[in-house]
Amino acid sequence: MKYISLLVILFSIGCAHKSQRVTIAVGEMDGLRFESLKRYNNNRLESIKNGKKDIAMCHKGMYNQALNKFKTTLDSKQNNPKYWNKIATCYLLKEELPKAKFYYDLALKTAGKNKKMNAIIKNNLGLYFNLLNKDHEAMASFKESMKLNSKLLTPKYNMAKILLRFGHYSKAKTILTKLYKKAPKDIDFTASLGHLNLMTGKYKRSIWYYTQLPQKFLAKDNYATNLAMAYVMDGRYKKAEVTLNNAERSSSYYSITQTKILKRIDNEKK
Repeated sequence: MKYISLLVILFSIGCAHKSQRVTIAVGEMDGLRFESLKRYNNNRLESIKNGKKDIAMCHKGMYNQALNKFKTTLDSKQNNPKYWNKIATCYLLKEELPKAKFYYDLALKTAGKNKKMNAIIKNNLGLYFNLLNKDHEAMASFKESMKLNSKLLTPKYNMAKILLRFGHYSKAKTILTKLYKKAPKDIDFTASLGHLNLMTGKYKRSIWYYTQLPQKFLAKDNYATNLAMAYVMDGRYKKAEVTLNNAERSSSYYSITQTKILKRIDNEKK
């Protein structure tokens, strides 16, 4: 079992790690750009006008300014589910979760039988449950969102992430493959398929997906670590070393893992 210690590292990486997030700046790299502002960088958020400007402020961390802005339109929008959904999402981003839940419930109440709006709110409630580590509730919310509006990509991707985390690779693959076909340049869809193939032992396929990412993304610790792991498992040690040498090393979580991989490579060379 010459790879036993490496596989232990591999499966530890398979767990979701929230400390690192890549902000996507180019529209064609973002398959969810019409559904969510979560991946936008500040330049894209600054360019948003009119109806989404208030929620864009929340995504920029300007929570109090945004919430004060919401208050000024309460009288005219108190029966508008989009209004309550925005407030709830602002509190979700601020991580004031009880308030987020209160306003999502209010959004659902005012949405009535509007399937499209209910689908959006249910997806966001899934994110709320996810932050509380209530995975079954999160999956139920994403599943309901998908039923209400089968065209939405966001709940499908959110569902796939949970399936990946719990090792339900076949189900995750079905979802991710369909998402990838719709947006083959999307960073997260591509990287998720790279991760899935890594975890299922298809190392060459994993490498193929990861190397479709722009070089600047491959410097990110999460992607670099997984790509290096795939190279090692495929016996391509030099490629693994180059990948890790180009990594940012900005995360102690990944830095420790990268050091272990490099030590493993040294041992294999002896």
